[in-house]
Amino acid sequence: MKMTKLMATTAVLASTLVLGNVVASAEAGKLPATYETDTTVKFSPSDEITPPVDPLDPENPTTPVDPEDPDKPIKPGTNGPLSIDFASPLYFGENKIVSSDKDYFAEAQPLSDGTTRPNYVQITDNRGGEQGWTLQVKQNGQFISKTSKRELTGAQISFANGQVATATDSKVPSLIATEFTLVADGTGAAQNVMTAKAGEGAGTHVYRSGDDAAKATSIKLSVPGKLTKLAETYATTLTYTLTDVPGNDTPE
Repeated sequence: MKMTKLMATTAVLASTLVLGNVVASAEAGKLPATYETDTTVKFSPSDEITPPVDPLDPENPTTPVDPEDPDKPIKPGTNGPLSIDFASPLYFGENKIVSSDKDYFAEAQPLSDGTTRPNYVQITDNRGGEQGWTLQVKQNGQFISKTSKRELTGAQISFANGQVATATDSKVPSLIATEFTLVADGTGAAQNVMTAKAGEGAGTHVYRSGDDAAKATSIKLSVPGKLTKLAETYATTLTYTLTDVPGNDTPE
């Protein structure tokens, strides 16, 4: 009998130890088990050319055409992570010769679908930061006749109703030229168009001359009446320059 009781006691103790280990093991590895993994994405500056967008709705791409000759190819934008994507060619139309001072307005920017938009310039900052930048424009001399080479002495181009638009969540450039007049005396003097300070201007931004209502009256060519005007075509060029100089470092 004593031997039987001893064996029974030993069996109970062994069973208790085994069950105790099972319980302890279950508590140490509770279910459901969890395991975290790293998930990563990287970005780098883009060298691709950004196509033009609608200046009234920058989320949508569009196809501008030349206002004087719709079949003339539009110049492609510059490449690189900080780029000028598009700038409207200006066309002041064909006008009757008069002897009084006269203002002529640039036609609105036509699109390939037959609609028009405000004239605009588009830039993109895909450098991967918000370092800031400055956009300027200058007139490369006075209007000159393509035939006689005579100048429109005293003629001036002025911009009004300047606005900025973007589809990005970066802050828009805080320094915007709502109006300015170009210098046509050949000195190369440039006008600031828009400037992004540090912390602004990432992504694509457009500077447009007016909204839909003012798109055909926001860029003006003023011609003195006393000037002799020949029945010829006069032309000049504008140069837009984009630099990586932020607003707080922009030289006067």
